[in-house]
Amino acid sequence: IGRPGTGLHPLRGQNNVQGASDAGLIPMMLPDYQHVSSAGVRESFERAWKLPAGTIAPTPGYHAVLQSRMAKDGKIGFLWTSTTNNMQAGPNVNGEIYPGWRNPKAFVVVSDVYPTVSAMSADLILPCAMWMEKEGMFGNAERRGQMWRQQVKAPGDCKSDLWQYMEFSKRFKTDEVWPAEILA
Repeated sequence: IGRPGTGLHPLRGQNNVQGASDAGLIPMMLPDYQHVSSAGVRESFERAWKLPAGTIAPTPGYHAVLQSRMAKDGKIGFLWTSTTNNMQAGPNVNGEIYPGWRNPKAFVVVSDVYPTVSAMSADLILPCAMWMEKEGMFGNAERRGQMWRQQVKAPGDCKSDLWQYMEFSKRFKTDEVWPAEILA
């Protein structure tokens, strides 16, 4: 108690730490809870993913609060959150989150199912389908994976978060974001 990462919502990149930790979607971890600071772990993933040696950085990326600080400082120009309400659930919102989201150099996109405070603070809102309006899988605290099928049609222009990511990925060229040696 009272140590970083031990609260109800550890600041590791998102509030759903369990699923993110499994998949390596938090700033300091690769899949299966493998820490980026370990040279052996990085080398193993680089081999498995056929990446040039040294591609995976040994330092953690920015956690959720630091992302907003970096946007405030102009070091991040684009933030995209999905079904997380940073503007209401984050710490010290007025000093940490909001200033970065309102920096005119930063463009903030929110994918969400409700008009949350975060959505109302964003530059662009992408309406998301809820769990029963799409198919998908999730993991839970018992370490079970569950799959569900779409039960009802999503209202209006709502789309699944996966659909949004796939459409976004079609709209940039890999050579705009990765160096030639990685692409090779």
